[in-house]
Amino acid sequence: MSYYEPAAFSKRLSAYLIDAGIVWVPFFILDENNIEGGLAILYFILLLVLFVYVFAKDGFFNGQSLGKKIMKLAVVYYHDQSKRIGFGQAIPRNLAFLVPFALVIMVFQIHGHPSRRRLGDGISNTMVVDLEKKVKGPFVGKKEETFLGVKEKVSKRFS
Repeated sequence: MSYYEPAAFSKRLSAYLIDAGIVWVPFFILDENNIEGGLAILYFILLLVLFVYVFAKDGFFNGQSLGKKIMKLAVVYYHDQSKRIGFGQAIPRNLAFLVPFALVIMVFQIHGHPSRRRLGDGISNTMVVDLEKKVKGPFVGKKEETFLGVKEKVSKRFS
């Protein structure tokens, strides 16, 4: 079983920006004001596909969106890093982006939590790890911590 360090904020941000580019670039290419007939249907289908990608992206490639795959990050279960998430955890994890000002809130959460977890990670019981930074084991010392009002055991990592 392999264990990894929580992903650094800078790598998570880079992966997020790559995913955002995947979502927004097609809209810049297709100008909605000049779409007629068959192109309107294509635009609508593209919109649906991108909407699904935003919420399910971490379930497509074994716990990795395209951005995370490029940045060598993965979303895993918080208490079992050997298991990557699927669609069942990816969708509720990313629904947190519907909260107004979610990005601002999540930046503070990632910096404030020892395992760098955000609202969606708490909902799905997941965390983002850096696949390039292996550690010897998952838990050394345990302490109780409150995350979203729920007490949980927090890992203290080996170096």
